[in-house]
Amino acid sequence: MYVTLTDTPENSTTTFKWTSGKKIVGTANTFVIPNTMPTGQPLQVSVTNSAPGYAKWSYISPIIKVGLITLLKTGVKAGNFVVSSSTSYSEDQLFPPQFNSQGRAQVRNATEWKVDGVVTYPNGHRQITPTSDQIGKIVSLSNTYTFGTLPSLTVTHELGKVVGFIGVDTDGSLSDNYTVGETVTISSLPRWSVTPDAVTYQWTRDGKVIPGQKKSSYKFVTADWHRYIRVQITATKANYVPRVIELGKNGVLKEVTKTTEVTDGYRAWQGCEGFDLQNILCMKAGANPKWMGAINLVRTQDDILYVAFSTHRPEPSGLLLRWQARVVGISSVDLYPLEATGIGSEFAIDNPNALKFALSANQKKDSTWTTDWFTAGPDAGQNLNFGLLAEESGSLVIKSVQITAVYRM
Repeated sequence: MYVTLTDTPENSTTTFKWTSGKKIVGTANTFVIPNTMPTGQPLQVSVTNSAPGYAKWSYISPIIKVGLITLLKTGVKAGNFVVSSSTSYSEDQLFPPQFNSQGRAQVRNATEWKVDGVVTYPNGHRQITPTSDQIGKIVSLSNTYTFGTLPSLTVTHELGKVVGFIGVDTDGSLSDNYTVGETVTISSLPRWSVTPDAVTYQWTRDGKVIPGQKKSSYKFVTADWHRYIRVQITATKANYVPRVIELGKNGVLKEVTKTTEVTDGYRAWQGCEGFDLQNILCMKAGANPKWMGAINLVRTQDDILYVAFSTHRPEPSGLLLRWQARVVGISSVDLYPLEATGIGSEFAIDNPNALKFALSANQKKDSTWTTDWFTAGPDAGQNLNFGLLAEESGSLVIKSVQITAVYRM
């Protein structure tokens, strides 16, 4: 036996120490095993190299056994015995080495794969690819090594169970909910290639587990706003690799309420229309030019007065869900608010159950009216439009208008 060193520094000194147990049996780079050394006796060599200006370097070899094939390191497994996927073991490290310095095999190796104790792959196969009919069965690999007249050595590798893989035909989907306060559900489950024994759920926020959220539904909370909410659906089955499918919402929204500043009635007013234009007057209110006033002069069977208002939406971005107007003024007639897609009665949206602004009980005291929630979108100028309809003759003064809108943002 011998030790070879390469790339040692100039003027370096190397020491060798061959030991058997606690006994030093040699101090040269070579060692001839004496006939008197019994089979199975441990043998080990340590090497130390030192040189001026260099840190001392030391090496201690693995323990070998005289007269026996010694296993230095078991081959490492690559793979997990999954159906249709190859699993193999790297070469075991032996002494003497399996290949000599010229690269020729000097240690014979008989490889044998077994599945539930039945030989499946005989000598020569370095890997196994399990099939579906082997799911749940135990796989083992043994390597039997021989070298000259030395006793043979059989190395049995760790046992493994063949497992299947749960395929997915469709991923499933979530319900169309994505707003804080709403509950999102799994509207369709993944379609698995085999029937799972169990399916579990775990909701996450930005990749972090949300404690306690392990149901198939989840109610969005304020903390989810603008976060990535996902559910991990895990299917498990005996002797199968668990399969995880992830469904999610990329950015949860919430309803945000925005309110405009109070707009003077004259500024919000856009025009008037009537059944008989000669019978109506619309103008700045005499008491205050910031207000608007309107009069339907003559009572007829077909009296009608439509006053149009328009004001800018409170928020330029976000999805407008609904809005309402708060109107302050004094009226001697009942008024009916109508939402509109633009300015004028031709843009008004009829409501069969129209809300009524009752006439002011005290003609010297302001009334405050609030419309229903409207859903008409803004016009091209991003203004929200509505009108007040009077069906009787009389007068009204509108002092201010204020819009409150709800957005999904």
